[in-house]
Amino acid sequence: MKILILVPNINNAGGVARVLSSRINYMIEKWNWEVHVLTQNNGNSPLFYNFNEKVIYIDVTFKGGFFNLIGDFKRQVNEVLQTIKPNKVLIADNGLKAFLYPFLFSNSSSWFLEIHSSLYFNENEKSGLLKQKAIRFIKRVGAKKYANLILETEGGKTEWQNSKTIGIPNPLWFSPNKKAVLTTKKMIAAGRFVKVKGFERLLRIWKKAVEIHPDWLLEIYGEPSKEVNLHQLVIDLELENNVQLLPATNNIKDAFLNASAYLLTSHYEGFGMVLLEAMACGLPCVAFNCPVGPKALVENENTGFLLENNNEEAYLDAVLQLMQNEQLRKQLGENGFEKSKNYQLNVIMQKWESLLF
Repeated sequence: MKILILVPNINNAGGVARVLSSRINYMIEKWNWEVHVLTQNNGNSPLFYNFNEKVIYIDVTFKGGFFNLIGDFKRQVNEVLQTIKPNKVLIADNGLKAFLYPFLFSNSSSWFLEIHSSLYFNENEKSGLLKQKAIRFIKRVGAKKYANLILETEGGKTEWQNSKTIGIPNPLWFSPNKKAVLTTKKMIAAGRFVKVKGFERLLRIWKKAVEIHPDWLLEIYGEPSKEVNLHQLVIDLELENNVQLLPATNNIKDAFLNASAYLLTSHYEGFGMVLLEAMACGLPCVAFNCPVGPKALVENENTGFLLENNNEEAYLDAVLQLMQNEQLRKQLGENGFEKSKNYQLNVIMQKWESLLF
């Protein structure tokens, strides 16, 4: 089997790169597939996660804009398709251009599109309602022209209104065989320092929490961006003694094992891979019930707390409960640990095998 994967980039610390590394390595090592990965503007940038040495990388130039998309970019991709002649093509790109591929490439009706975000993700808050609706319309129409639309959660199906949707969750990249002791006065969060991750509201909540329990620490692992200056926000909120900003790591598991809860405050999440990773380490999780991923993993008062989106007071109450009750942390963490076993790599890859063979 020869497969081509189109993805904007895989050299970052994001969840998509993490998931693709696990799946691609499995395809090569277990199924002996030939895997080509086509990226855009990656150049020879070093990879953050470990990919099998047999992966064949192709990088093309995409300068942005509609005319470049239908011109030079289309030409480059067509050359790759003609050279490789893949048996299957998988698109792991949630940008608008991915939904235009079916109108650019004649054979894309046999391609597969996987979604790693909500339909509403990346909507510009400053753009008008009509523009937002137009973009969602284009996405829905384009998605229907693929062979299948692969979603990370069953709940995402209601967004897309697509009869060809298939739910395949992300797999764990490690086996859950060790749990956090949940006695440290430390909670953890992770993700790129961008608006969609909601770190600003997390820090507001944390400010109130440590006013009551000043001996607790919040660690946030992630890549800086121009969107959100978390360092300055920590200073403005006078949280220097209670918040530590740390660089992204490809072994977040060790950080989870030294924490007592995981906090997610995203505005949108396609799946929330970090939630699954945290649960596999026995951490109770707190999350807003944002579109669409967290509710597939966090069961309120069972594996953690799933709270009404934007209800910061309820979120604060959940954080305080976990700070004050070690037994509660351990019970929720144990439930999450057991649930994470359903996401073992070999179990999830059987679903991909059924789809692609």
